[in-house]
Amino acid sequence: MALTGGGSSGGGGSTSVNAIEKPTGQVAVSVSNNSVMYTVPPKKYFKGTIIHSNYNQPFQINPGSGYVQCYQYVNVDTSSESYRGDVIQEWVLYAGTVVKSGSSGSAKMFGVEYSL
Repeated sequence: MALTGGGSSGGGGSTSVNAIEKPTGQVAVSVSNNSVMYTVPPKKYFKGTIIHSNYNQPFQINPGSGYVQCYQYVNVDTSSESYRGDVIQEWVLYAGTVVKSGSSGSAKMFGVEYSL
């Protein structure tokens, strides 16, 4: 069955989806020691990688109340104190999301911003 653009959703209205992402900028950041690395701008989202060097001081997503600490051994080698070169995780972060480096060591981000 071929997909066409003229159908309607089961909810009673027509559905329009723009399947083409629109890049608006590149993000390349390197910081150290407890610094805000990046905040996703309004009406944008980020897709890319985030890595850090200190096993005990991970970067944080939305630091403060209810933040997420992102330890480097998640889906990696838990006995290693550094990333293995063959492991890359892609992050998708939405408008308003803040990324902060750990309290020691360095952290790096590289990716692309897109329009929502």
